[in-house]
Amino acid sequence: MRKQKIGIIFATTMFIIAGIGISYAGFTDTIQIYGTIQTATVDLEVKGHSVTEIWKIWGDNAPDDEIYKWYGYTNDQNYPLDKDYVLSQTQAEFAERISWTESNQGDQHDVDFKFMNIFPCIDFRADVIIKYTGSIPAKINWPDLIWDENGNNYDFSTYTKLIAYYYDLVDEQWVRKDEISPLDFPLQIHESEYIGFEVEISLVQDNILQNKNGKFSLEINAIQWHDDCSEEITDNDNDGFDVTIDCDDNDNTVYPDAEEILDGKDNNCNGLIDEGLSCPELFFSEYIEGSSYNKALEIYNSGDYSADLSDVSINLFLNGENLPSKTIELDQHLLEPGETYVIAHPSIDESILSECDQLSSLMTYNGDDSIELIWDTSTLDVIGQIGFDPGTNWGTDDFGTKDCTLTRKCPIIHGDINGYDNFDPQDEWNCFEKDDFNYLGTHC
Repeated sequence: MRKQKIGIIFATTMFIIAGIGISYAGFTDTIQIYGTIQTATVDLEVKGHSVTEIWKIWGDNAPDDEIYKWYGYTNDQNYPLDKDYVLSQTQAEFAERISWTESNQGDQHDVDFKFMNIFPCIDFRADVIIKYTGSIPAKINWPDLIWDENGNNYDFSTYTKLIAYYYDLVDEQWVRKDEISPLDFPLQIHESEYIGFEVEISLVQDNILQNKNGKFSLEINAIQWHDDCSEEITDNDNDGFDVTIDCDDNDNTVYPDAEEILDGKDNNCNGLIDEGLSCPELFFSEYIEGSSYNKALEIYNSGDYSADLSDVSINLFLNGENLPSKTIELDQHLLEPGETYVIAHPSIDESILSECDQLSSLMTYNGDDSIELIWDTSTLDVIGQIGFDPGTNWGTDDFGTKDCTLTRKCPIIHGDINGYDNFDPQDEWNCFEKDDFNYLGTHC
């Protein structure tokens, strides 16, 4: 949809009535109104807009106090001119234009109006005719007519009326049909149909209106419906499925026939949550405990389904503690089967930063600390033995968890879910030299 800022500026100017023999109860000021009527929807186009002129006619042809109005359209064609207006143009000695409207169409969606020398007790109209060009039926809403009271602006809403009509284009002229009540809105509209809106301003003869400024806006918009005109088309999460068929239109991982992943949601909108799935098949596939801040862990998805890592975290048990000393929440990421995810300390060797998917300053551990991988509250894998301090490391000085890079052996497809049993790295791991990063980011 296309949305534009709209607004109107009022100014008060001095205008002395002379030579036309009329009095407005002491009024020497006239009001000038500036305004814009705009649509907020691409498929609504302004096809016509009004011009209002007020003429004072005098002499033998009309009473001294007679005032004439003329309304016309200045876009695709003019509204038929009446005799009095033609007389005013051709015989200036019988008439004087005392008030008029200048209107200018900025583009197909907006029209600017300027009412000049408005007097009390005279009605002025800002008219637009809107054509709906969309191919899908839509509902058009009752426009927002708003007076802005910021600064010295005055609220003229009590003197303003908004009217709507159906229009037809007959013999290249606009023909106004039935009036449309605000109660009829939202109103169904189809391609190539016309609707007109008239902002009518009727100022009373009251001194309170002198020297008043103002500002108002009129905005017209429509919302497309389905072909059966029963629902609005909205797709809040932009997943290609609108609210009528998407069981959670605020989550782009949830839509009809989506892949069901283990995330506690009904991803495919079949009414079942995580059907056919248990804990994700995730485990640690690489462990780096090197010099300084060279600390990294690699997680591998050995299962057949994608895993949402936002439900996965890492617990660090330092110095034989039974409760986690630190917990690292993984970022939201969909880890596909056969893929790895690397989390490391931010100060790890710069040469391997490109292999890291997530950085955390909590990644500070030593060879005697236990590390647990959990999903929700379920243990997926453990390195070390929770609640036990081995001294400096598990294993030996040549093959252990201190100053070493460990990679999981390829036949291993499940993690060690018992974090309290004995741990010997030689059972399931390969050992490489300290600060060996050659295998990070891939597994088997």
